[in-house]
Amino acid sequence: MVDLVKTISSEIDSIGRRLLKLLRYGKSDVQNVYVASPYGVDSNPIKGMIAVYAESSVKGEPVVIGYINKNQLAEIGEHRIFSTDDQGNIQGFIWLKNDGQIQLNGTGDNLVRYSPLNQELQSFKDSIQTELTKIQTGIVGAGGAYTPGILEVDISDSQIQELETT
Repeated sequence: MVDLVKTISSEIDSIGRRLLKLLRYGKSDVQNVYVASPYGVDSNPIKGMIAVYAESSVKGEPVVIGYINKNQLAEIGEHRIFSTDDQGNIQGFIWLKNDGQIQLNGTGDNLVRYSPLNQELQSFKDSIQTELTKIQTGIVGAGGAYTPGILEVDISDSQIQELETT
């Protein structure tokens, strides 16, 4: 049998399993049920979420197998992962769009590809160094003195090692 139930709270038990307190058939039917989820997925529902409660093959050990999502926006072929505050307001998301785009918390800015950016900055630095040498030649030719310094551009600290792309 499968029921839709309302979540009250949750906790992690002594061996690391999520135990959900839920309201099943009324105020006198409060149950503590373990939550099943795909491998590698750890989420904690907010109070008031509607959970999908099902009996298991082990008598007296039902399980929550999912939740009714009130924040559905994904189109066909898309996948969206999000977090909320305790009121259910979206706080962060990763959205894999069906056109190959990936949105990370919005669309107002872009991430950059480190290698091409670094290559262009180094080329720009070299161009400026060349121009400074020309300026030196003009100043010295007019009787003045000028020695350009060596320009350095190092953006290696800006590279996020944990994010990679093609």
